[in-house]
Amino acid sequence: KNRGKSPLNMSSPEFKEMSFASNLYETSEWVDGDTIRTAMGQGFNNFSPAVMCRYISIIANRGEKYDFHLLNRMVTDNEVLEYAPRYSTIGSEISEHSWDVLYTGMYRCVSGQNGTARSIFQGFPIEVAGKTGTAEQIDTRPEHTSFGGFAPFDEPEVAVYVMIPFSDSKATSSPATILARKVLESYFKLDSEIEPVTPVNGLTE
Repeated sequence: KNRGKSPLNMSSPEFKEMSFASNLYETSEWVDGDTIRTAMGQGFNNFSPAVMCRYISIIANRGEKYDFHLLNRMVTDNEVLEYAPRYSTIGSEISEHSWDVLYTGMYRCVSGQNGTARSIFQGFPIEVAGKTGTAEQIDTRPEHTSFGGFAPFDEPEVAVYVMIPFSDSKATSSPATILARKVLESYFKLDSEIEPVTPVNGLTE
């Protein structure tokens, strides 16, 4: 009865049971497929782009979680008060090796030979770490595309998350990833172009 109404929730057996308890056509039992979909970030997960960007920021900072804020500073007739961001540290149980594995995977997504964001970030002068995403809804409508990442890879300064509903037209590679690149271009004051990708003829390889 609460299905689809929660603005923020993490996919879990408890949430599925609550959502499907009164539905006669779908089971509320948690199955292996639910675990797989949840691990991929789908399932019953429901997060806003702002929350996802904060999540990317936590990864970039290896566990430092900054509070949401819009305030930069306060200016009065007599003084300028700079805002000091508040943060806490989470994930103390995560080993450095695990952080490194996560970083490597996100780096390869953008710069690796088989990275799903490689073609869009090819030629970008700053190393970026990220993850593309495609979420299906129904067969008769385009899929939703997303990209979350941070840059520079070695010394992160900025995190970005873009989600564009119904944007996968199959004619353009991940519109969300393209927009994320443009956001990073603006932040770093770059004037770069996405390099055209030369199609590979598999018959001649």
